[in-house]
Amino acid sequence: LVQAGVTAGDASAPGTLPQAKGRRYSLTALLAFPSAAPYPGGSYAVLYLSPRDYHGVHAPADGEVTGYTAVPGDLYPVNPTSVNHVDSLYARNERVIVHLRTDRFGHLALALVGATNVGRITLTFAPELKTNRKGAQIVRKRYDSPVPVSRGARIGAFELGSTVILLAERRVEYGGLAVGSRIRTGAQLGHRRDA
Repeated sequence: LVQAGVTAGDASAPGTLPQAKGRRYSLTALLAFPSAAPYPGGSYAVLYLSPRDYHGVHAPADGEVTGYTAVPGDLYPVNPTSVNHVDSLYARNERVIVHLRTDRFGHLALALVGATNVGRITLTFAPELKTNRKGAQIVRKRYDSPVPVSRGARIGAFELGSTVILLAERRVEYGGLAVGSRIRTGAQLGHRRDA
């Protein structure tokens, strides 16, 4: 776990998330969508996968995949040097955003962010997806019949490590997790924080 918090941003930069050392990036740019709804006021967590880590991405809750957005972009390294010095790194790098609907947390978005040598991102439910291609355009896929997923089901993977940014419509309490915590596959990330 690299960071966790509330997606509201701060008063001086609403609709943004912190990157590092005072740098922020736009929630709408990350999602490649003109509106960040329904996420402002919800929660986020940034999960870094180093090259030595397991590279699968699993559903954080029971629900259904309503679609995905594949966004071509740069492939800057996602390491402390780049995170500290490249403006809007997560919103500039190639990424695939998986959109989920859950009863417990409302809408969720998992932004799988590519990096140097990690241009390939795969989704288990979308074998047609091809990332890291020259001349690629943004692909927005919405399912008329959403794909059901269970908490812990594998939904995607990176070739090598990178970063997942988890956005939740509702507030999430990350409990005992702290910056630098290692997360094991199947471990509970957090629970819904009722207002």
